[in-house]
Amino acid sequence: MGEIIMKTGELIRKIRLEKGIKANYVYNDLMSRSSSYKYEHGQDETTAINLVSIVERLNLDFPEFCNLFERETNNHKRLETYRKNLFANFRQAKLKDIKLVKDQLEKFYKRDPLLSVKHLILIADAMYKKLEKIKLTKEKEIILKYLKKNNNWGFYEYQLLSDSLFMLDAASLKNLFSTNDKWREFYKDENNLELQVFKIQVLFKIVIFFMISKFSEAEFFLKILNDLPISENDVQAKCYQQFANGLRKIQEENFEEGVKVISDVLTYCQVLNLDNLFAEFATILKKNFNYDCFQSGRV
Repeated sequence: MGEIIMKTGELIRKIRLEKGIKANYVYNDLMSRSSSYKYEHGQDETTAINLVSIVERLNLDFPEFCNLFERETNNHKRLETYRKNLFANFRQAKLKDIKLVKDQLEKFYKRDPLLSVKHLILIADAMYKKLEKIKLTKEKEIILKYLKKNNNWGFYEYQLLSDSLFMLDAASLKNLFSTNDKWREFYKDENNLELQVFKIQVLFKIVIFFMISKFSEAEFFLKILNDLPISENDVQAKCYQQFANGLRKIQEENFEEGVKVISDVLTYCQVLNLDNLFAEFATILKKNFNYDCFQSGRV
C-alpha cells in the first residue's frame, strides 16, 4: 500500500477542535453536515474558494494556514517513516530496534500529543509482546474501541486496521465487520476513487492473512470481497478478487485450477503494466508457495 498523504480537512478539524469552534459555524452555507464530516476525515477535498472561507472562519490568515499545513505534512511524513521502520523491524523480529522506534515516538508524543502517535506507540508495544509471546489485551482493546466508535472511516482508520491486523483474531474482526454498515456498503456510492481502492487493498490483505494463517476463518472475509459490486472497468479490484479466489482453490487442494487462475492474473498484470500489483502478488506467492509454478502456469 502506498503512502497516505495528509488532507487539508484533517488539519482543519485539528485546528477547529483546538479552538473550540463548532462545525456548524465553520461549514454553514459551504457544505452539508455529511460532506463536512467526510472532508474533516480525509475522505473528500473541497474547492480552493471554500478552503479560503473555512480558514477565515477559523480566524487564521491563509498564509498562516499554509505554513501550518506544511509543518503538519512534515510531521505526517516523519510518522510514516517511523511506521515503516516499525514494520520492517517487526518482520525481522528485531526487538531492540522496535524499542528504539517506540522511544522516538514517545519523545514525539511529548512534543505533539497526536492520536496517531499514540496508536503507533500501542502498535510498537503489541509488536514487542507478540514477538515475546506475551498476551495482547490492552493494545487490542484500545484499537478496537477506537475503530468501533467511528462510523465513517477515512484513510487513517483503514490504515490503522491494516496495521493492527497482526494483533486481532478472527472473532474480533468479524464482530467489527458485522456491527458496522461500512462493510455491508463497502463499495457503494464511494466518490473518492483513491479511498475506494485503498479499502479493497485492506480487505484483500485481511483475506490473505487468514488464508495463510487460519484458512478456516478466511471464507467470511472472502465472501465480502466477492460480494462487492465491482465494475468490469475496475481492473485492480478484479485482480484482487481473482487472485484471492485462486489461492482458495489451491488451499482446497484444487491445485491445477488455482494455479491457472493466479497465472492468468499475473499475466494480466504484466500485459497492463500493473507493476506494483504484480510485485504485491509475487511477494505473497514467494513467501508462501512455489513461485515458479505460477509463472509457468503448471503445478
